[in-house]
Amino acid sequence: MMAGMALYLLLWGLLAVAVLALAVVATVWLVRSMRGHGDGSAPSAARQRLDERCAMGDLPREEYLQRRQDLTTP
Repeated sequence: MMAGMALYLLLWGLLAVAVLALAVVATVWLVRSMRGHGDGSAPSAARQRLDERCAMGDLPREEYLQRRQDLTTP
């Protein structure tokens, strides 16, 4: 009788922890996706400036592509 009740309480406790962990993971994912910074999709200030210079015609295409690659290569 007591072993059955202990197992029942243990399973419900594990389920509660799993639901809580899932809620935390979902919240973190939602916040990161709304901000747009979690996956590195937002261009850096240097990349924005490079794009602007290319759009104004200050840089030749080859130089633009090389500098863009330099910015993205670690």
